[in-house]
Amino acid sequence: MQVTDGPSLSKTALLSSEAYDVISACIEKTTGPTTINIQPGGEGDVVLLFITSDLYEDLTYTVDEEIAEIDLDMPQLFLGGQIALLGATCNALKFTNASVDTDANVKIIVARSAE
Repeated sequence: MQVTDGPSLSKTALLSSEAYDVISACIEKTTGPTTINIQPGGEGDVVLLFITSDLYEDLTYTVDEEIAEIDLDMPQLFLGGQIALLGATCNALKFTNASVDTDANVKIIVARSAE
């Protein structure tokens, strides 16, 4: 991490997983929600979730139970215990693109235990 005219911090760590997927999807403008299944497993299987897009305005998503709508306003990375912030399970993401002009090309990397 680097802050302009400020500090920078670098850290590496080893993350163990048995399987991963790279998912690319087009979330069309103003057509309603698009569901992306990110894993076939049950709760607690995801160990890494990285979500990026070429559009960071008017793009939101929910996870499984759709408890909270999350703005995708920059790349988002969830590791280990941070996955629990998204809810009890993390099997599907439902994206909504409220842009009237631009489709969003989303890329997701998900790593999971294969138990």
